[in-house]
Amino acid sequence: MALWPWPADAAIAGIYDLAVEASGRVLVATDDRVLAFLPTAWLPTPPANVLITALTLGGRPLPLPEGGSPRARSLTADVGRADLAIRWCAPGGPCGAAQVQYRLDPGAAEFGAPTTDPILEFASLAPGDYRLELRTAAIDGNPPGTPTVLTLHVPPPYWQRASFLFSAAALALAAGITLHRLRVRRLLAMEAVRRQIATDLHDDLGAGLAQVAVLSEVVKRKAPTFTTALDEIGGLARGMRESLSDIVWAVDPTKDTLAAVVQRLRHVANNLFGDGPAELRCVAPDAAVMDAVTLMPDRRRHLFLFCKEALANAARHAGANAVTMEFRCDGGRLEVRIADDGRGFDPASAHLGNGRTSMQARAKALGAVLQVRSAPGCGTVIEAAVPLAGRSDPA
Repeated sequence: MALWPWPADAAIAGIYDLAVEASGRVLVATDDRVLAFLPTAWLPTPPANVLITALTLGGRPLPLPEGGSPRARSLTADVGRADLAIRWCAPGGPCGAAQVQYRLDPGAAEFGAPTTDPILEFASLAPGDYRLELRTAAIDGNPPGTPTVLTLHVPPPYWQRASFLFSAAALALAAGITLHRLRVRRLLAMEAVRRQIATDLHDDLGAGLAQVAVLSEVVKRKAPTFTTALDEIGGLARGMRESLSDIVWAVDPTKDTLAAVVQRLRHVANNLFGDGPAELRCVAPDAAVMDAVTLMPDRRRHLFLFCKEALANAARHAGANAVTMEFRCDGGRLEVRIADDGRGFDPASAHLGNGRTSMQARAKALGAVLQVRSAPGCGTVIEAAVPLAGRSDPA
């Protein structure tokens, strides 16, 4: 370094004070004079470490050693209280105000811009693990200081923790199993009630109507003058017994399959066309396929009554030589086709009788697509595409 002025006889043992001017000149006060010299270069000042003098987490101050702490610390926040505030200082650093840089991982790959603010605040940190590094910034060629590391764990809310999610899933599963058992128990109870109703109707009302028909025949033989009235009584009893048989079949839980519907319709068709000139033909899938198709009681009832009405119309009005009843399962739907080669009619001008109105109502309740094709002298074809899934609307 250069000295100016510096007398050769100057004693430096009795230095009482030192001062540094803004220009960088150093003033030295000795016992008998004031000397001045201008250094050509300043030696580098060793970097200072950041001391944490105050630490607040979630509004709660944490204990620290007197004078601050440069050591790494591991903290865990309380749930919902992840606010962090840090007061720092950097003693022993270069002349002038100390500056600090920090980075928070995850979130920042590099240190941020230097700041002189002695308090750093991080509000409402999200759940996760954080690593905060504080260091003094590089000033006037001095290297940055060694980072002071602070680790923080912010736990997630209890409803986001694995234990809570597992407990909630287990509770939902238990509730689902309980509801399923209750539903199965209810279905079994309903099935038992349906079976009991079918048995009671068959055993009590069916037997009583059969007895009325038999007694009318006995009385007719003993009192020929009441033949007409007794014939009406017998016919009415037999008709009611046939209707009752349909009701018993409709509520019987053992008949909730497509196979049962087709079997019942074959019985109805044989009664309608068995003694007439029309040839009856029934086409249906294999029994195993039809047994696998389950129908809800209301859908089974609407399907049966729809087909029964179509067969009854063909028997009463068509005068046909051949009647075909066809069922085909196509994916998720059942295709029903009832055709005859009878006299036919004009669908555009024909009056909608109760039979056709009833069929349309049944098709709507089933959610089916109904098509009726006919012409005078060309027979009639009735087709319905019935979805197998779902529940019928009331009709």
